[in-house]
Amino acid sequence: MKILAQRGLTWSGLIRLLSANLRESGVRVTGRKIMAQLLRSEVSFDIERYTRWFERHGIDGASPAGDVFGAPAVAIIGALDIPQCKKYRVLQKVEYFSFRGIACEYCDYRDLSQAFSLMQLATVVIFYRLPQGLSSAALVDEALRLGLDTYYDIDDPIFNREVYQANRNLDSLSAAERDALLAQAPAYRQIMEQVGQVIVSTEGMRGLAEGSLALKSVLVWPNLIDGATRNIFEQLPPPAEGGETADVLLGYFSGSRAHDADFALIAELLQQLLERHHNLRLLIGGYAPLPPGLGGFGERVSQARFMSYAAYLESLRRVDVNLVPLLIDAFNDCKSGIRYLEASICGVPTVASRVGQFPEMIRQGETGFLCQEAGDWGEAIEALIGDPDMRRRMGDSARRHVLQSQVMDSA
Repeated sequence: MKILAQRGLTWSGLIRLLSANLRESGVRVTGRKIMAQLLRSEVSFDIERYTRWFERHGIDGASPAGDVFGAPAVAIIGALDIPQCKKYRVLQKVEYFSFRGIACEYCDYRDLSQAFSLMQLATVVIFYRLPQGLSSAALVDEALRLGLDTYYDIDDPIFNREVYQANRNLDSLSAAERDALLAQAPAYRQIMEQVGQVIVSTEGMRGLAEGSLALKSVLVWPNLIDGATRNIFEQLPPPAEGGETADVLLGYFSGSRAHDADFALIAELLQQLLERHHNLRLLIGGYAPLPPGLGGFGERVSQARFMSYAAYLESLRRVDVNLVPLLIDAFNDCKSGIRYLEASICGVPTVASRVGQFPEMIRQGETGFLCQEAGDWGEAIEALIGDPDMRRRMGDSARRHVLQSQVMDSA
């Protein structure tokens, strides 16, 4: 049964546990314990009991797993709530290490039983986006006790309150939610400095981390196209037949709720373009509310709520131009170019703000367009609307560029 596996029990082990509890606690107390376990949604782990056990037996240190087994092994433990973050910051590392013959397993930081078990056999532990708290402190302490090579992985500047607070996208959240996010910044800072070795996704993040935190080292591990993405794309059904049409489909996709201010950069322009070009359509995907000015175009403006990754790639492949508007600020200067990578693997050209990793990736006029001023957006999109050969040429160039330089070695 799943409930037994989650708690590391077998049927024989369960019978022995019940017998011991009945002898020691009686039927009534044992029954209450059983009901508590059945109603519990997550695995239980008593940190204080674990600590007392080590104190009682006088175990202050441990031999690293590498000394015992003579082979490297990686444990990745972190916050796995956001699917795209889990994919790029956790599963890509699992694929990378596994391809090289290095054992690598991962789990959610709240599953303390599994997390502690993984660390016993690891030589390296990577904590991804681990929030400060009793559970996190216990995990870090255990990694230090075991003498593991320990890293902290982060892909947003949530550790810097000033940069985080200046992000205008937070204005779309409730005051309570915004204050709660900002209040967490010092805690992220504290745990990152405690670990000391940090992994980030972009050069912008590296500069911010090195300039505002007391760290031993900062390593850039970029987001790339992995084997899973290529496999999903290759297994998608072929595009529907019907030949080329005069319609042009623009696509805007948002992976989180806090991008309203980014989208507002081009909302008025999109309204003007839809009024001017009757063959133009717009697809808005993910967590993006429809701006008021775009509500009067009927079926020419469609919305697709957050979807599976395969469905997202299938939708992305249907668009003619991928739009990535971002406010040019310190927060977005840390952004990776994921949306360029994903559009490019689909053969779709991207128009993006000149911020974050996008200037490093997009070759201006060859694989897409970079926009600095408001007028840049109109010029770039107008050019692509009116020239299907340019769209096709740019899309093909972007796909070649990504396949040649932005794909994991394991892919």
